[in-house]
Amino acid sequence: MKKYLPYIACLLLILTACSPTALGPRNTTTEQTTTSTPTETTAPSPDVCTLIVSCETVLDNLPALDADKHELIPADGVLFDAQEALQPGDTVYDVFRRALMRERFHFEVATVAGTIYVAGIGNLYEFDCGGTSGWLYRVNGVFQSVSCNQVRVAPGDLLEFVYTCDLGRDVGSDFDE
Repeated sequence: MKKYLPYIACLLLILTACSPTALGPRNTTTEQTTTSTPTETTAPSPDVCTLIVSCETVLDNLPALDADKHELIPADGVLFDAQEALQPGDTVYDVFRRALMRERFHFEVATVAGTIYVAGIGNLYEFDCGGTSGWLYRVNGVFQSVSCNQVRVAPGDLLEFVYTCDLGRDVGSDFDE
């Protein structure tokens, strides 16, 4: 039973962070493999949104993180912060993928039944900081209950991918309520 716990936790993260749909075959894709310095953020114009990737919760949970990954965590917990020009029909995933690929910033996603599950960003992966850790996202401060490839972005939106060490409770998610 213990050897199945990571798989059960992964399934729970997929269901809570991505989509309530039935699961199909899992295909994992690595988009980039290099990391670069985040871009400076400027005041948004009407046709852009802001993308922030944060692992701030790891700072309070460093003993749970593998020692070889400590150097990946910035002092302020922000891995990436940029303005991104919007294109017609952009989803959260479109903006995320385009911005990180342009900066050659590492991330890994899995496609599950037509939805996107973000497994790792900046070499920080699900379960790296315990069995209930992984990536969630929110738009304008609100956690979404569907996959990031199903939510359209509007000019001025704030898109945040945040790392949780406690199934979202440590970052303000209320999925279990």
